[in-house]
Formats: sequence, C-alpha cells, structure tokens
Amino acid sequence: FGSSVLCPCPSLRCGPSRCSALSVQARTMSLKELASDGLPMPSGDTVEREHPCSVLWAPIPMLSHLLPFVGHTMVTDSEGHLYDFAGHMPGSGMSGVLKDVGLFGSAVRVLHLEPVEGVTVARFREEWDRAVRSGNLACERMVHMAVVNNCHSHVCCSLRGAANVRRPVVAALLGWNIVSLACAMAVHGRWIPQRGLCFKVWCYIWALLMAAHFVVGANLFTFVSSRL
Repeated sequence: FGSSVLCPCPSLRCGPSRCSALSVQARTMSLKELASDGLPMPSGDTVEREHPCSVLWAPIPMLSHLLPFVGHTMVTDSEGHLYDFAGHMPGSGMSGVLKDVGLFGSAVRVLHLEPVEGVTVARFREEWDRAVRSGNLACERMVHMAVVNNCHSHVCCSLRGAANVRRPVVAALLGWNIVSLACAMAVHGRWIPQRGLCFKVWCYIWALLMAAHFVVGANLFTFVSSRL
C-alpha cells in the first residue's frame, strides 16, 4: 500500500507523517477548540455507551457476505459517541464524518483499546477524545475513494494520535494502518452479543466452505498430477 492508503488528510498527498503531525498538533488544543472548529457534522442517535474508547466493525451488505473479513470501521469517544467516515461531498458544507449514525447499521464486532500501565483512566480518556476529534478534523474534507481514503483511514488517523494506548502486537510492529487495523480487529476483536446472529453463522459457514474448497482442490490437483 502507498502512503495515500495510510494518510487520511484532505490533501491526499501529505503521507502518514503529516497526519501524525496533525494529530499531535490537535492534542495541544483544548477540548473546547476541538469541538468548535470544523464543518457541521451530520448526526443521529446511535450511541454505543457500552463500548467507549473502541473501534467498531459493521458488515457491508453483499460485500461482507462475499468476503467476511471486509467491512466498515468506526470509532467511539470516551462517552460512546460513534464517529464513522462517509466521505466529504465538495460544496456541501458538511463534514465527511458522521456522528452517532452508523452508516451500515449496528456494529457486530468491537475492539476495545486500553491504557498502558501507569496511566490513569481519566488521563487516557481525555487523550483519547483529543485524538478522535483530531482525526475527525483531519478527515472532514476528505473524499471517499473506496480502497484508499476510507473509513479505515479515518479510524487509523485517530488511533495514531492516541497516546498511551496499549497496542496489539501487529500495530506495535507496523503502526496503525489499514492492514494492522484489520488484523487487530480479526485477532483481538470480539463479537458483540445479540447482534448480527445470521452474519456470525454465515462467517463460520463461509470458513468451512473455503476450507472444503481448498482441501478438495488440493486432492483434485494431486489426483490429476498422479495420472499425468
């Protein structure tokens, strides 16, 4: 992946280092300044109060059923307010980040982030909120470009700005990017109870079908090779 995949800044050319710089700069601002700046944000009433300081994952209809490891990511602040990236429409005067909406419905999987040892919960939550707000500001004018500059880019920008977060191994090695976020969600995330039951069942069926496909394919290849 190129730098445009990792960088969610509106210029699309600044790279992840510039995005990190924006996050650091935003952390020095007061919460009041961060809340008051930026474009108006479309909002709803989907608040995930039971999942604060988390990354949430929701299936995208059809696409996630074909490829269950592909989906839509969102991030919550310390109060559970949900922020997900829909993409800025030039000339609309509205932010490309939505608040408390849930673009593809309720999340079915969650990755909880915890503070590193020695950091108080109050300090961690304050720094987390600053990072989320800085990520929202950095992405508010970003146009959605499917594989690049997408919901994962928005979440990664917030995560890169969050200080004192206990990172999963893959994120500690690679930093926060689309690949490490997907791996962290797959390995360290958990299913949210009583949500998306049909999709959960389909994921297990899909895994069995893929395993059977490769086993049958390997045996067929071995059989054909033996006859040549």
